[in-house]
Amino acid sequence: MIFLSEQYGYKKEHKNNPLDLSKYKDVPDSGKKLFSKKRDDGLCYKFWKDDDKKYLFETSFYVGVDWLPDSKIPIYIEPKTSNERSEVNYLKIISEVFNDPKNANHLDELFEIDFSKEPIGITQSQDLLTPLILH
Repeated sequence: MIFLSEQYGYKKEHKNNPLDLSKYKDVPDSGKKLFSKKRDDGLCYKFWKDDDKKYLFETSFYVGVDWLPDSKIPIYIEPKTSNERSEVNYLKIISEVFNDPKNANHLDELFEIDFSKEPIGITQSQDLLTPLILH
């Protein structure tokens, strides 16, 4: 599984950290995932092969688990939850968003589950979706 964080590559740090995906078979040379609901121009993540045959990634505000497009390679993009100065409590933020009726018309793009795809196994500590479902 490929592990990245939200907004990875935002400041172009990916150029210093290309990923070697040689342990995987049939990796596409490039690809991207777009948000599927109501807007087809919203980037979740993209990747491409550099001149050294390593891969560069950029992620947006997308958080989740998915299959790289046209492959059987799972990718896990975790939220930016902490740095040296602060920690983001994303569950508290989402809970507050759900509890405010003014937000009801804006939540249909918040998350999606594609039941047509093969499940991706993750550990319990990586499971960020269950608290949202149970909310």
